[in-house]
Amino acid sequence: MSLSENPSTDLAYQKAILSSVSRTFALTIPLLPSIIEKVVGNTYLLCRIVDTIEDAAELSPQEKQSLSKLFLEAVLGMIPVEDFVNPCLNALEGYTN
Repeated sequence: MSLSENPSTDLAYQKAILSSVSRTFALTIPLLPSIIEKVVGNTYLLCRIVDTIEDAAELSPQEKQSLSKLFLEAVLGMIPVEDFVNPCLNALEGYTN
């Protein structure tokens, strides 16, 4: 997994994934002014990642804490994003939400 070098592709992906989240709040994000839409949409999706980890009943509290720590480190640029994504995908494999 790598970050896109094309911001318009990133924004298109963000809009597409937001619509698939199907949460009431996510449905209002496209109604915001475009500069705010980008920031709020991105922040919302980041929060959904953490929410998914928290909601995964199959994970122990220690696993949730470890993944949350990796998430924070990735968001802060302390570790490569892949160092969070790979363990997260492995931990949530088979999670149906």
